[in-house]
Amino acid sequence: MTNSRAKGLRRENEFVALHEDIGVPARRISAMYQEGHDLMIECIPGANRFTAEVKGRAADASPMRTLNKWRRHDPDLLFVKEDRRDPLVVMSWAAYERLLGEFDTELLLNAIGFYICHQPSPILVLQPTLSMGQAFSMDRLAPMIRDTPGLVNKVMDARSRDANNTTLHKGFPGGYISNVSANSAAGLASRPIRVVLADEIDRYPPSAGSEGDPVSLAKKRTAAFHNRKLVLTSTPTIKGSSPIEAAYEASDQRRYFVACADCGEADHLKWANVRWPEHRPREAATFASIREQWVCINPCTGSQLRR
Repeated sequence: MTNSRAKGLRRENEFVALHEDIGVPARRISAMYQEGHDLMIECIPGANRFTAEVKGRAADASPMRTLNKWRRHDPDLLFVKEDRRDPLVVMSWAAYERLLGEFDTELLLNAIGFYICHQPSPILVLQPTLSMGQAFSMDRLAPMIRDTPGLVNKVMDARSRDANNTTLHKGFPGGYISNVSANSAAGLASRPIRVVLADEIDRYPPSAGSEGDPVSLAKKRTAAFHNRKLVLTSTPTIKGSSPIEAAYEASDQRRYFVACADCGEADHLKWANVRWPEHRPREAATFASIREQWVCINPCTGSQLRR
């Protein structure tokens, strides 16, 4: 093994270890090494899977030369390690969009799990296109059901010989989940729905066929339920013409507040103020509630000690 290759392997192992420190699974995929690449790793933040190229760069080297080489290949991310400096991360726009969508989708998945277990109801998941609905069902919903003990025995596998359980329609005791495209007027005009989960609404067409706004059509399906729920999520697009921006402006704009476990003062939840033992993020699950992990915004004396 050449000295440059050995040095590259050390860089690769360093980035794998950095991911493990923050609780993100990562592994080397150097078997995919080819001319033009340094080293490759695969990292999985949340439900997304990214391929990353790892490069070393002298402090005085041209950054554009490094970027131009990376852009000729396929990896989602570029990790750059400079001498005596913190690592840099460069991300393609497609990978960035996937990462932004991760947080909204997790909200929808948690809502689906809650209603299946605690308040079985008819649920409609509205996606911009049919292919996105299929991807959501296969890549996100099915793994959640499979890996959650409270759900796996309630929802039948789509591979079973049951017409009530397909990729786009899944039944469970007391309700069902239907995945529908925002451009399908027929899918938005059928059975009554208690819970509508509209994902990425900024990507919806202006009208579902000739029937009108997809969100308004979906909302009409909840009219029979006094305890109906409508959830809108999206990555905002153009300011001033973004549907999710308009929906937020029209709402009461409430936020979820958390009281400090030490002084009792409440502030709205910010991820930057949630703490766990350094380099041991998985231990966050041992806390009884978010209050035990919350560091006061002031900060007070007690939360200073917990930082």
